[in-house]
Amino acid sequence: MNSLEEKAISYIEEFKNSTEDGARMRTLQQIARLLSERHTANEIYAVIKRVDEIIPLLISLLKDQSVSVHLKKSTVSFFKDKTMYPEVYYALNDVFQQGIEQDNVSYYAAQQMMDYHDKLEETKEIFVEALRSDIEYTRLIALAAISLWKKVGEWDYAPLFSRVVKEDKSPKVREAAWSRLRKKDKIKSVLIPFLLEDILPSSLYDVLSQFQPDIQVPLDRIIVLTKGLPYQKIQELTPKVLEEHINVSKEQYEKAIKELIESEQIVGEYFELEQVFVRKKSKEQLIKPVSFSKEYICYFCGNPIEADTKTCSACQNKVVHCNVCKLPITFGQEVGKCSLCEVKGHLTHFQEWVKVKGKCPTCMKKIPVEGVVPISGVEVKK
Repeated sequence: MNSLEEKAISYIEEFKNSTEDGARMRTLQQIARLLSERHTANEIYAVIKRVDEIIPLLISLLKDQSVSVHLKKSTVSFFKDKTMYPEVYYALNDVFQQGIEQDNVSYYAAQQMMDYHDKLEETKEIFVEALRSDIEYTRLIALAAISLWKKVGEWDYAPLFSRVVKEDKSPKVREAAWSRLRKKDKIKSVLIPFLLEDILPSSLYDVLSQFQPDIQVPLDRIIVLTKGLPYQKIQELTPKVLEEHINVSKEQYEKAIKELIESEQIVGEYFELEQVFVRKKSKEQLIKPVSFSKEYICYFCGNPIEADTKTCSACQNKVVHCNVCKLPITFGQEVGKCSLCEVKGHLTHFQEWVKVKGKCPTCMKKIPVEGVVPISGVEVKK
C-alpha cells in the first residue's frame, strides 16, 4: 500500500465517521485534491478504488433534501469531471430538479449532467420537461443549461424558447427566454414571426375585448391602442429594438383581427371596406346591420363640417377633435377630458384608451379610468 492510498483511506474513514457538515466538506476537498495531483496511474487507480466505497453515501447526500446547501454544493463539486460514476448522473438530476437557488447548487448540477456525453439525449429530454416544472428556478436553470448546449452538441432551441415566452406564467422566466433568443440572433427568423403570430394577436385581444359593444372602432385607432403592448409583455423587447427590424402592416393587423373573430375568441365583426371593427355582446347581435357615417357636424351648432375642419363656418367655434381617434367630436356625442391636462376626446374613446394604456394619450401621465371626466356644453369650449 502506497502513502497516497493510506492518505485516501484516512480521509475516507474520517468522512464516514463524521456527522458535522464542515468536517465532511473538508475531507471531500482533501480527497478531490488527491485525485487532481500528479501521481502514477497505479497510485490514482488505488485511490479511486477507495473512493468507490463512499459513492453510495455521496449519492444519498445529493438526494436527501434535508442536507445543508453547503454540503450538497461540496458534494456536487466533488463529482466535477468524474463521469466514471454513471449512477451519480441521476443523483445530479435530483439536485437539478430540486431547484436550489442558494449558491446556484442546482445550476452546477445541471452543468455537470451535460458532461455525461453518453446520456445527452436523455439530458435534453430532462431539460425540456423541466421547463414545465412548478419551481420557477428550475425552469430558469433549464433555460440556462439549454443555452449552453452548443458546448456539447447542436440544438436549435429557438422554437422551444418561443413557446416559453408565449406560455410561461412567470415574467422572469419569459424575459429570460426572450433574452436568450435575442442573443441567439434570431430577430428576423424567429422573433418577428413569433411577434406577428403570437404576441400581436394576444395584444389585439387585450385591446378589442375592452371596447364597448356596438361602437364603431376604426382600424387606425386599434393600431394606435395596440402599439406598444407587445413590447410591454416582455421588458427585454423594446420598441427601439423592433423598429429596426419590423413594420407591421394594416393587412397584418386585419388578418389578426379576423382570426380572433373566426376562432370566436372575440365576438364582433370587421368591415374591410370601412376598416372598422364592432364588438358585440353575443353572437345573436352579429346579424344586425351596421350603418356607417362619414359625415360630421359641429358639436356646438350642428352645421355640417369636414373631418379636417378647424373652425366651424356657421358658429365660428373651434372644432373639437378627439385626441384619441383624431376625428371631430360631433353634435350629441359624449365628451371626456383628462383630469390632469384637460385634453378632450370622445368619452368612450378616452375611457377605452385609459383602460388599456393606463395613462393620458397627450400628457402621458398615469390616470385611472375615473380620471377621464365627462363634460358638456360650455366646458367643451374651454
